[in-house]
Amino acid sequence: MSEAQSETAGARQSDSESVAQIVLSTVDICLCILDCLDVIDRVSASQVNRAFDAASRAPRLWAVVSTEGWEHRRGVDVPAGLRHKPIHSLTIGGKVGLPADVVSDAWIANVLQLISTERLKVLDLRHTGAGKETANFIAQNGLPALQSLDMRGCLKVPRTVVACRTIEVFRSGFEMEFGSKENAKWWMDWTSKCKSRAVKQRKIKKDRPIKYGGVTATHSVSAMPELRELELHALSAPGDVVPLLDASTKWTKLSKLTLTYAANLALPGADGPLVDVLIARLPLLTVLNLRMSQLSKNTLSAIGQTLPRLTELNISGAPHVTNEGLRSVATGCPHLSLLDLSYCIGRPGTTATMAGVLDVADKLDLTRLGVSGFANCRDVDVERIVASCSRLVAFAAGNCKRLSNIALKALATKAPELQKLVIHQMEEFVTLEGVIDLVIACPNLRSLHAEGSFFTEGILDFGVPMSEAFNAWRGIVMERLPSQRSIEFDDPLLWTHRD
Repeated sequence: MSEAQSETAGARQSDSESVAQIVLSTVDICLCILDCLDVIDRVSASQVNRAFDAASRAPRLWAVVSTEGWEHRRGVDVPAGLRHKPIHSLTIGGKVGLPADVVSDAWIANVLQLISTERLKVLDLRHTGAGKETANFIAQNGLPALQSLDMRGCLKVPRTVVACRTIEVFRSGFEMEFGSKENAKWWMDWTSKCKSRAVKQRKIKKDRPIKYGGVTATHSVSAMPELRELELHALSAPGDVVPLLDASTKWTKLSKLTLTYAANLALPGADGPLVDVLIARLPLLTVLNLRMSQLSKNTLSAIGQTLPRLTELNISGAPHVTNEGLRSVATGCPHLSLLDLSYCIGRPGTTATMAGVLDVADKLDLTRLGVSGFANCRDVDVERIVASCSRLVAFAAGNCKRLSNIALKALATKAPELQKLVIHQMEEFVTLEGVIDLVIACPNLRSLHAEGSFFTEGILDFGVPMSEAFNAWRGIVMERLPSQRSIEFDDPLLWTHRD
């Protein structure tokens, strides 16, 4: 080969390498663009040219997919664009109040048939129309890798989810939150009347029981030996809990149990009411959420005697909460770090006082404590709580009308790690300046709920809408903070399963 030919070949090789580098960089750029798009736009962008098509094949783009809002995007064949994608987490979530046909059973089954379900680990079907077709697909395919299934708000929970024997997390029933005392009272009445927000407007015959998510869900979890986390809402009929009690003996790995708005039914042949029997059969529980559920007189004692590994306990809005029961919990659950007693006061059989709460705080190293609704909670009580619980990160004292700026000062000086604070419905003893001083003194504070308090409504003239007053005081607080600080103002719950 001559020297000229050699130079020509070298130039061609150099050009090829340059072209490859350009193509490679183009794919990388396309991948960065796709990272910034939602799933619908990724599907559309993958059809632009070869570079976008190559970039769209990256597995990490499809590991987590959410279909929220797809029903409002017309002209895009979204399910077809997901064909054979290796999805690990799929959310087909509807919205509360939307008709079931918006996210219909057939549409869900179509999406599941198109994607590659061999690697699917998380499936979220909250507030959708999942029903017979979805159940048939699950029964036929089994979803071999599925570990978490969320069907809260689904009126038709398929019983054939038992085919998914690898499920570790199962959630079903109606997830309900109350934002006021009126709503809380209404929901407590609901547990005995067996009505839910989703079916309230339907014409229901009095002699026909209402079918909702919690009913059929109990039949679905009986054959899940790997179950580690179970969340069921609104169990209030004997037909709901019989399968649950039968299956509870098989859950040897269950560590997290949530039963909200559940009636504590006494069943023939059982050792006691529903909650008490489950506690006795599940000694490995570390998280127990019984918010707004019906407890018996012996439930707290059973918790203290049976659950030594318990770290989180939520009995907010529950009846039969006594000082003796709280002391039993403090003695038998030495690792307890979260205790939510909000709005127990006034419930049937509840005689707990701040003296019992203080005894618990002295014995345990609590990091999250809820005492909202304790009308006898005083500044000295808060001072004693923060003195005993030096690592407090969340504290709920809403509707404790005897508290003043002295309590806020105690939190600011002795609870520097505080991240979440609930002080709604406070009287004039708590001022806006006191709240600002607290926020400044607690650099880790990220959530503050103070709706309905005097200092949020009194900064504007009488007659101004509450929403304007809320925005005004929030703006005043944010003006006093460094620009990098960010605080949420609208989350009143101390307990969430995502904390």
